[in-house]
Amino acid sequence: MPAQVFTSSNPPPKSLKLPVPKPAAADEALPAVSKESDKITADVPLYFKTDDNSHRFSEKLETDPTWISIKDPLFQAGNDAAHYARFIPELPQGIKLAYTARWHLLHSITVKGETEYTYELSLTEGTEKTTAESFSAQLGASYEGLSATLSHTLSTSVTVATSMTTKQTLVFKVPEGKETVIAVWQLVQTFLLVDKDDKPFKYLGGLWRITDNDGDGNQARVSFPLNQGVNINTMTLRTPTLYLDQNTF
Repeated sequence: MPAQVFTSSNPPPKSLKLPVPKPAAADEALPAVSKESDKITADVPLYFKTDDNSHRFSEKLETDPTWISIKDPLFQAGNDAAHYARFIPELPQGIKLAYTARWHLLHSITVKGETEYTYELSLTEGTEKTTAESFSAQLGASYEGLSATLSHTLSTSVTVATSMTTKQTLVFKVPEGKETVIAVWQLVQTFLLVDKDDKPFKYLGGLWRITDNDGDGNQARVSFPLNQGVNINTMTLRTPTLYLDQNTF
């Protein structure tokens, strides 16, 4: 079974502040996802990946020297420095890490007149490892330390695991002679970078340039590892938390 299972008789704690949608009638269709939780944002150190050796002037991410910090002195030095760098176009200001969660509907059915309903659930948990590795480097962390980094930064319990799918057998006891709506929900967490206006951070360009005053300057493209231009640097984490909801009419 998943690590954490809530039911109608054992609902999530109020601190979660994320109710699942409830049907008003037995024939009402449930939405595919719940409303979004309150968004949590936090300041984070950010790193960007380069695709050539121009980062040789810069302080590098210890776990991968092709990642450079946007707060590196190289970017703060100014045009009169021997070496300086610029993102072209400029990066948006006030970039933060944001966190939201939603319940995703995995299965729903209206059961009539039975006393027991059995469902074979195919449950996918975690996230792709390559996504998590790039996301951790973006935050200046290692893959192994990403759970702790996110939990500490956001003051929210986060466990990052490699994506895997398991089979589960779920058995529901339902009142005989009535209609019962059964719904299986999974908690899905989303982590993304947002700008100062709380909108998903997008960056469509990207040159960063290192120049030296002796005329031997060079430039290099910034290569983003995730979804360039559309909500880049986003990680979706399917948690092992389920809500098995029943509503009888």
